[in-house]
Amino acid sequence: MQLPKHSSSEAAKAGKPPPPANAINDTFKSGASAKQGSAPSSSSVGCPIATKKVSLKEEFKATAADLYATFTERERVEAFTRGAVEMEATKGGQFSMLGGNVTGEFTELVRNIRIVQKWRYKSWPDGHYSTVKIELQQTEDSTKLKLSQNGVPEAEVDRTVQGWKVHYFQNIKRTFGYGALLM
Repeated sequence: MQLPKHSSSEAAKAGKPPPPANAINDTFKSGASAKQGSAPSSSSVGCPIATKKVSLKEEFKATAADLYATFTERERVEAFTRGAVEMEATKGGQFSMLGGNVTGEFTELVRNIRIVQKWRYKSWPDGHYSTVKIELQQTEDSTKLKLSQNGVPEAEVDRTVQGWKVHYFQNIKRTFGYGALLM
C-alpha cells in the first residue's frame, strides 16, 4: 500500500508549515507522558513505549550484610531462585536467572547499602531495560529494603510487582529464614 506523499510545497500552498519529520513520535511521547504520567523508554531500538515506576518496601530479619550478599552472591541467588544463575556482581557485570527470564547488568554496588541494575524480563521489547535500585537500611533487629524500578512497561507492572514479591522477597525469607525474629 502506498500512502500519498505530503511535500513541503503542498503544505506551503495550503498555508500551513510542513510537519516536522518526527511529528508522530513527538505526539506519542507527549500523549503518553502527560496522559499516563509515565515516560517513554530511552531505548533507541524500536518505538517508544509507555512505562511506569514500581516502588516496593520490605523488611527482612537479617543484617544488611547478609541481605546484600543474598542479592550479589551467585550461590545465594541460586538457593532462593532454585535454579542456575550466571552472575558477576561487579560494576558492569552481567546476570541471568530464572531460566534466562531475568537478565541485566550491575551498574552500581555499594556494599551493604545499595545495588543498582539494568534489569529486564525476557518478554519485554528487545533492548528495553528498566533501572532497579535496591537500598538497604540496617535497623536494630532487621534490615529495611526499599526497591524502586523505573522504566517498567505499563502492561508488565502487575507481573513485575508479583515477581519481586513471590520470586524474590518471599523466597528469600523462606529459604534463609529472614522472616523470623533475630535473637
